[in-house]
Amino acid sequence: YIKYIISDQHDVRSLLELSREYQISKLTSRCEERLLQKQSSVELVILAQEFSLKRLLEKCLASLARMNFQELKICPNFDNIEAENLVCLLNNHLRWLKEQHAREIRQLREQFLKEKGRALEIANELKVVGDITNCQSEVAHAHRIPSHVTTVA
Repeated sequence: YIKYIISDQHDVRSLLELSREYQISKLTSRCEERLLQKQSSVELVILAQEFSLKRLLEKCLASLARMNFQELKICPNFDNIEAENLVCLLNNHLRWLKEQHAREIRQLREQFLKEKGRALEIANELKVVGDITNCQSEVAHAHRIPSHVTTVA
């Protein structure tokens, strides 16, 4: 029984090559676990493709889908992403864009409803003020003494 501990000092690529050559699946798993802790990158996608690291590939494709695609395309080795994985990346990116769009629409709708509520409150206040003004005007008008009525002193 050998326990594999992968640290930052180890060259993970070399360990993966040894693991593949000598068919040590446990070492491959440990290397993949270590790589899963790293920030997703095109380089990790390429490594995951080369060594069939499915979990790492899925994580990277999902994470990279949230990036600006124009910036992603200029990354070194982007052209080395296999067609199948590129299609998956683009599908993930489209799904993320749709989710972003839906969130923005929800936020705008909420903002609109809040502003509409405030506008209705103001309109109601103005209506109340208008009603009071009209009522005061009617009271003042009712208290006027008609000109044809003479007052007795």
